Amino acid sequence: QLIDDIRKCNIPIADGKTLTQAMHSNGINMRYLSEIAERSLASENVITPNGTTLLPPMPQSIYELCEIEMIARSIKWIIRRSRRKNVAVRQTPASFIASLLNNTFQNSVETWNEICEHVKDHYNNFQIKIWGSSATMTNRAFPLALLRRICQISGIVINAREYKFDQEQKPAESEKKQDVIVQSDTIFKVTDIADVVPVVKSSIPEWPITEARDCLETAKVHLAQKEFVKAYERANEALNLVTQVTGSAHLTVATCCSFIGTILHHL
Repeated sequence: QLIDDIRKCNIPIADGKTLTQAMHSNGINMRYLSEIAERSLASENVITPNGTTLLPPMPQSIYELCEIEMIARSIKWIIRRSRRKNVAVRQTPASFIASLLNNTFQNSVETWNEICEHVKDHYNNFQIKIWGSSATMTNRAFPLALLRRICQISGIVINAREYKFDQEQKPAESEKKQDVIVQSDTIFKVTDIADVVPVVKSSIPEWPITEARDCLETAKVHLAQKEFVKAYERANEALNLVTQVTGSAHLTVATCCSFIGTILHHL
């Protein structure tokens, strides 16, 4: 059902965070990311027997987001493990994080073997296709999107500047330090790591008014049944309710506006 909703644009997926929220709201554990990824890839270009393409096709970004999410979670696990085992990493995490990011984006074989192994173990033997030293779909790699999600999920704050991701790894110039390979020609410097902050789940309810959430859920049902006018009315009601409570600058307002845009797209 989630795959169908994404294909029909009933659920807007913009990044790894919204993908995670969509899976959780549908009662799907994150270990099934691999299933979402494989079905998304298979649904990108579905051809019927008469040679026509089934519409709507799955956006290519969904598969890419699934891989990014699995990789970012694996890197978070590597950071947590290193912090537990290595006192130096706990005391001065910036050098370790900079080295790990360099190894990730400069395709260190050792680092990517570890990432791929973690992905296989935790996501049903999933094979990464876009990223890493043995990738087969590198033309679909967007380094900034991966970097953003790694920072989000691991609590890393980096300085804003233009990072040159096209630098290649030079194994001959590498040296072993803190269980990672440190490059002489690096994308990230230690000074680029501005801070590392804890990532916690908020205790604030996602919807400040449950009536608005119920209205939006009803609108989704109407949209699935192609009752666009009713869907628009209920979504607009949800928008009015949350705006009265929170004002216009709130995530739920953006959610309602996004869904109204989806409805108007179908009209």
